[in-house]
Amino acid sequence: MNVGKHTGGTKLTEEYAKLHGKLHLVMPLDEQPKPETVTQWLEKNDILNINVGEQRESKYLKDIY
Repeated sequence: MNVGKHTGGTKLTEEYAKLHGKLHLVMPLDEQPKPETVTQWLEKNDILNINVGEQRESKYLKDIY
């Protein structure tokens, strides 16, 4: 999950996933993502386990709360 430009850990994680041929999906929270997007992606790729990461609260706290 991400708000704004991919930086820091989000960017690094995405780069590593691509480098190692791992599936990844970055959800832009500032674009009001639809839950169906995740569900369809999981089903399409037959994914049973996921790792969910997000930015530090300090980066997006003012935008969400």
